[in-house]
Amino acid sequence: MTEKKSNKKLRVQFKLKQFGKYFRELSIITLGIAITLAVGAWISKANEKRELSEYLNIVKMELEENIKYIERETERVELMISYTKFLNSTDKNSISPDSIGKYWDVIGNISRFAFTRNAFDMFQASGMMRLVADKELLLKLWETYNDFSTAETSLNMIIEFKREELFAELRNPPSDGIPMRLFYQAGIPRTILNALNIVKKQAMETLERLEQEG
Repeated sequence: MTEKKSNKKLRVQFKLKQFGKYFRELSIITLGIAITLAVGAWISKANEKRELSEYLNIVKMELEENIKYIERETERVELMISYTKFLNSTDKNSISPDSIGKYWDVIGNISRFAFTRNAFDMFQASGMMRLVADKELLLKLWETYNDFSTAETSLNMIIEFKREELFAELRNPPSDGIPMRLFYQAGIPRTILNALNIVKKQAMETLERLEQEG
């Protein structure tokens, strides 16, 4: 009887040892899985953070390019305004083709306006916007690019009107010999300049916010 009890005790001890070994192995496996998942989550978060930073940097570069574009277009519009000033400061009876000569490039310029938004569109399509913690910055970005689109549409409507007027004058030259006089003296170039200044101000404010974020 004693021997049976002893054998039973040995079997129980053996099973306990086996269970202990199994539990230790299971604990090691569980810990390994937990560490793997934690490291994976950390890497994923780090990758998302890096990718978000890259998108924001590309958008920042695009904003800088749009600001440079606005500055170049501003120079063109200022030349248009100079023709307006010339018309307003000179008696129309004393205006000759020679005196208008230096403004011909300005008068005939019907280049359309085109802001760049490829980087912003890619950022939007990427789904990374949800990771931007500063929602005011995100709103500012949306407002700025909406302003680009609105300004581009409005300014190109003016350019289309100018194109039609210019072609009409080419078919039927004005009796006073002064090209596009009504278009310029109506103050339209000044309207274009004001629109460019507004959208430039918005873009510069957004760029500053992006630089602070970076």
